[in-house]
Amino acid sequence: VRIERHNIQSYAGTRETNPLSVVIRNMGAANVNSLGVTLTVDGEKLPMRVIEGLDIASNDMQVVNIGDLNMTSNNIFDVDVDINEVNGEADERPDDNVITVKNIISRKDYTARKVLFEHFSTMQCANCPSAHAAIDDALRYRDNVIHVIYHAGFKTDALTIPEAETYMQLFTNGQTGSYYAPAGALDRVNMANYGATDGNRSTDCPAFFPRRETLGRLIDTRLSAAALVTVNINHSYDPATRRLTATVSGTVPNGSSSRLGANDPRLTVMVTEDSIEGTQKGVTVPMEGPYIHNRALRAVMSNVWGESVKFDGADYASREFSITIPKEWNDSHLRLVAFMHDYDATSTANWQVFNADEVIVDHPAGISPVISDNRDFDIAIIDGQIILPTDARDVRIFTIDGRLADCISAPAESIPTCKFTKGIYIITAQTSKGLQHTKIAIP
Repeated sequence: VRIERHNIQSYAGTRETNPLSVVIRNMGAANVNSLGVTLTVDGEKLPMRVIEGLDIASNDMQVVNIGDLNMTSNNIFDVDVDINEVNGEADERPDDNVITVKNIISRKDYTARKVLFEHFSTMQCANCPSAHAAIDDALRYRDNVIHVIYHAGFKTDALTIPEAETYMQLFTNGQTGSYYAPAGALDRVNMANYGATDGNRSTDCPAFFPRRETLGRLIDTRLSAAALVTVNINHSYDPATRRLTATVSGTVPNGSSSRLGANDPRLTVMVTEDSIEGTQKGVTVPMEGPYIHNRALRAVMSNVWGESVKFDGADYASREFSITIPKEWNDSHLRLVAFMHDYDATSTANWQVFNADEVIVDHPAGISPVISDNRDFDIAIIDGQIILPTDARDVRIFTIDGRLADCISAPAESIPTCKFTKGIYIITAQTSKGLQHTKIAIP
């Protein structure tokens, strides 16, 4: 096997659970069913742990959870991950089985970050389908990235709304800028120092061209920036009236709002929709049916540039936001996105996002609780992962009483079970055979 990359952040919350995972590629001919892994934390070698129940086919990759770290004090430490055994035996090529993560900082005031990725794309953009594929690949093994797509930047289409066009100011540095699609912005931070460009030269604003060669690294840079404030969404939805309401709250752990160093902290709340059928220029391969658009911005429930946040010491709570969902939107495919950010009317240099959150809109009538026990396809739970059919897309996981628990729009190989509580779930997915379903028990 070979360690392709790790998902270990360079920060940790003291006395919090910090999960460790790596992306493993099977370089051999036989399936990989177990791994023996040794962790060395700050020079102290821990006993080897055996991870069983794997099923990684030849040349396939899989995220493997190798346990948790719990740091008991503020500290700076290194972590070595060493795969000692594959299927109970020594690996034939151990030289690519070790990875080191240096200088992980543990502090009481650090909390988990969710990165906001704002993506400009339109149905009129011939280069956008290749960017969609590159972005899906970059996000495939990276959790905690919130993806929102603005249909703006290059002409307009049926999903363009005025707020999306307003956000094209992310292309400027306070003066003027050139607009284009595909483009993206990470936490509204200028990523030029990390290699972001407009396609030709270094960018002087948060927006950049999403190159396949650099996008993953840029995302990892933001994922490794510790957050200092939490963002939590509470919401309710009434399908009879189609009224959606939401509030947002949070805190600055072990501190006060002054730790953010914000000039004008604001909170923005959005609604996005998945699985929208439409057209798309630049699609060069035969397709069955319409192009599917996901994560499309449908509405901004707050002011377009956010609403001022009032802290009470370390805590804050928003007003109630509400919207009536238009009938042409599929209310079982909606998400709520909220993020706290700084704002400066004169310069995008002071717009950084401090943290974000995303929830699937809880739809009480998402799926009928009465469903046949006849299964269209079989799936399995292996090493904490729900393993999906290789051609599955638009995957939706429902509780047994019909509430939508999670959805994955892009093709996915697996879903971590840690996202769900113990119980029975119904999973639906679009495959080469059409819409299929099955039931599964998560222990």
